[in-house]
Amino acid sequence: MKWVYKTKFNEHGEVDKYSRIKAYFMKEGCEKYDYEHTLFIKTGKEGKVLIISLYIDFIYTSNDELMVLEFKDSTKREFDMTDLGKMRYFLGLEVLQKSTNVFIN
Repeated sequence: MKWVYKTKFNEHGEVDKYSRIKAYFMKEGCEKYDYEHTLFIKTGKEGKVLIISLYIDFIYTSNDELMVLEFKDSTKREFDMTDLGKMRYFLGLEVLQKSTNVFIN
């Protein structure tokens, strides 16, 4: 078996790892945060916000449960992904999520 890998470059000649993901998020109405290339924000009606960060996987949070459900369903279809549930560890830190608080240890 032979693996073929083609490096994609953006308009600045830099390697563009997230081109398909970025294009998908833009199509879904997200805005790319200018100062952090892995951060996308989708603003809904009445101050509803969905924040997505691309680290190794998608890490997201929102103040609207419907936006979260739509995002999860959409990304599952587009990228054939599995929901791993609530984050428990991030960069070696334990993350405990309760209904009113998030604790990082």
